[in-house]
Amino acid sequence: KNRGEIIIINESIEFGKRYSDNPTNAAFTRTSSAVLSSAIQRRTMGASSSSENSYPRTNIVILEIEESRVEKFRQVAEIDAKGSRAEAGCYRFDVLQDKEQANKFVFYEVYKDDDAIAFHKTTSHYKAWADFKKEGGVISQTVLQTDAIEFEP
Repeated sequence: KNRGEIIIINESIEFGKRYSDNPTNAAFTRTSSAVLSSAIQRRTMGASSSSENSYPRTNIVILEIEESRVEKFRQVAEIDAKGSRAEAGCYRFDVLQDKEQANKFVFYEVYKDDDAIAFHKTTSHYKAWADFKKEGGVISQTVLQTDAIEFEP
């Protein structure tokens, strides 16, 4: 499991490098790099996994959607967000859209624990998102999984 998380983090670093080519994204890239470096250090130093602590789990999903599919994506994201917020184990589910590039989005999801995430992936509203991905339209997706160490539900 840790190996997969490190691969995800490495993909995020590559995204950060591409994203930082635009000067307006420099602050985001510096912050992301610090967070990712910290995450890598925790993983490589053998820190305990989230199942061994009481922190909520957070997924930050950075998406680039084909411009022709943005409207459909927004519909599916609304279904997924509203359904997710009704789940007992979901503390937060936000869908954010980039101000400058209307085809870039972020899901900010906070769950009670890994079991809540597993349950989320069995729901019909999650299936709507999974079906959208299968149909095509996601140019890129980067997932950062974190512990919400300073979070109030």
